[in-house]
Amino acid sequence: MTTFRRDSNVIAKVLERANEYCEGCENPAPFIRALDGTPYLEVHHIVLLAEDGEDTVENTVVLYLIVTVKFTLVRRRNN
Repeated sequence: MTTFRRDSNVIAKVLERANEYCEGCENPAPFIRALDGTPYLEVHHIVLLAEDGEDTVENTVVLYLIVTVKFTLVRRRNN
């Protein structure tokens, strides 16, 4: 199995850019982490690292869980 090292600075910058909003649907994050009260959002690569995508701010999008599932299903359907 191949693993990829993610740049924590990219993750932090993209989450800051999103400002607690899902960039897929442009709604505020609907879930809050019980641990620290922060919005539950996930950073995803538009072009996967496994497909030679870059770990950059420009190649990432912030999504909440339900939009993440839709994003993944569409990606799989298109491949």
